[in-house]
Amino acid sequence: MRETAIGNDTRLETLRLVAETDGPIGAEALAVRLNARGISLTADAIRYHLRMLDQRGFTLRVGKKGRVLTESGWSELRRSRVDARLGRGLARHETMAQQVTFDPFTGTGHVVGSLSTFPSEYLSQVLRQAARASESGVGISDLMRLVGGGEKIAGIPIPFGKAGLITVSTATMSGILIRQGYLLRLTYAGVVEMVDWQPYRFVDVLRYGYGSLDTVETLIKHGSTRVASVVEHGHGLAIADIREFVGPAREGVCDLLHRLQGCGLGGVLAIGQMGQPVLGIPVRDHTFGMALLAGINPALPSYEQGVPMEFSLVECLVDFASLSHAEELIPEAERAQRQPAGRLVTLK
Repeated sequence: MRETAIGNDTRLETLRLVAETDGPIGAEALAVRLNARGISLTADAIRYHLRMLDQRGFTLRVGKKGRVLTESGWSELRRSRVDARLGRGLARHETMAQQVTFDPFTGTGHVVGSLSTFPSEYLSQVLRQAARASESGVGISDLMRLVGGGEKIAGIPIPFGKAGLITVSTATMSGILIRQGYLLRLTYAGVVEMVDWQPYRFVDVLRYGYGSLDTVETLIKHGSTRVASVVEHGHGLAIADIREFVGPAREGVCDLLHRLQGCGLGGVLAIGQMGQPVLGIPVRDHTFGMALLAGINPALPSYEQGVPMEFSLVECLVDFASLSHAEELIPEAERAQRQPAGRLVTLK
C-alpha cells in the first residue's frame, strides 16, 4: 500500500468518503462504499483506520453515529495527491457498467442509478419537477425510485430529514451495450444547447479520465446547465456525453437502442456516421459517435432553482422492477392538474 501524508491510500479514500457524506458515517457504511470502489475491508479494519484518522485530527467521532470531517481533514484532502483522483469518475462508470444485468429481451435485471439527496421539505417540488422533466425527455428514462430518510440504498443510508431520488444512469446504457457485445469508449461529457426541442451543439465539454473531479459533477457544480428552460420552452442547456463505437457496429447498436426504447430506456440525442462529428464533437476515423443525455438531468431543474442537493453519480445497482414512472410518485390530484410538457427530439 502506497504511503501518503495521511498514512496510506485506504485512509485517504476513507477520508474522502467521510467528506462526501452529509452527517456522520460509521464503519459499516464505509465498508460498503469502499468495497464499491475496489477496497475490500471488514468494518473492524475500517474502525482501526478511523482511529488513526482521529489521532491525526482529521476526523471527529460523533457518539455512536460515526465520524465527520474536521477542518484539518478538509485541509488535508485539498493537499492530497491529485494523481490519486485522476480518472476516478471514468473508473467508477466502467466498474458499475460491468455489473449491469438488465436484459433488453426480458426487461428484467439490475441497472445503475444516480442518487440525488435533498431536504425532505422540498420533496413535493423535486418530484413534481423531475416528473415534468422526464416527460420532456431530458433523461435516460422516466423510471425513478424515491428513498426516504432512514432508509438505505445499496448499503448507503439516507439521513433522517432528507430524501433521495434515484434516476437511471448512463452507465446503465454502457453496461447493456457491453453485455450485448458492443465495445465502446466514453470520451467526453459536456453541455448541449437545445433549440426548438432539438439538440443543436455541444457548447462545452470535459474529457473523461483527465481530471481529478467527476466530469459530470463538475459541470453541475459550475452552474453550466439550464435544464428547467429546456423543459418549459425547448431552449436551454442539458448535460450529455459522447461515446464511440467501431464503425461496423452501427446497425446493431441502432437496433438495440430501438429495442431499449420499448423498455423505457432512451435519451439518445444523436448517432453520427463513421468518422463524422456528433453535435460538433469529432470522433476517430474508424468510429461513430453517440450523444446520450445524462441520467441526472431530471433532478437538475430543482437544483437550478435553489433546492440544496447533493449528487452521487453512478452510485448504486437497483432492480429495474423497483423503479416507478415519475408521474406515479406525485399525488393523483396534482397529476390531474398538470399541463402536458413539450418533448425533445431524440432517437426515432
